[in-house]
Amino acid sequence: MQVDSRGGLQSSMNVTPLIDVVLVLLIIFMIVTPLTQHGYDVKVPQQTSVQLPRQAVADQIVLRYNVNGTIFLGSEEVPLDRLASRLRELTAGRPDRLVFFAGDRRLNYQDAVRFMDTVRSFGVKNLGIVVNPP
Repeated sequence: MQVDSRGGLQSSMNVTPLIDVVLVLLIIFMIVTPLTQHGYDVKVPQQTSVQLPRQAVADQIVLRYNVNGTIFLGSEEVPLDRLASRLRELTAGRPDRLVFFAGDRRLNYQDAVRFMDTVRSFGVKNLGIVVNPP
């Protein structure tokens, strides 16, 4: 306790030892924390190459759309006005109506989505996206 200029008692807490203790604890936690972190051991299966039967690969319908607007259904070039009828012919006997879409890398995202919406409006139920075209 200290005495002020008027003769009264002035009480104030000395926080220096408290700050020293907090800094020491902070340093201890900074040193101990990286030592206590443990990761999980994960066993990832090895990559295997699966050989699909040729019939399964031949039955897939792959629709390609280029930047210049050309549309390929498999290896056949199809104009947009005939695309609906060709898709209906190819998906007629298939209950899943699965078509794979492979867009050109330079294709604008908005154009690709519009084209996929157009294909869906032609009666395609499931539209898969090919990430790495063959």
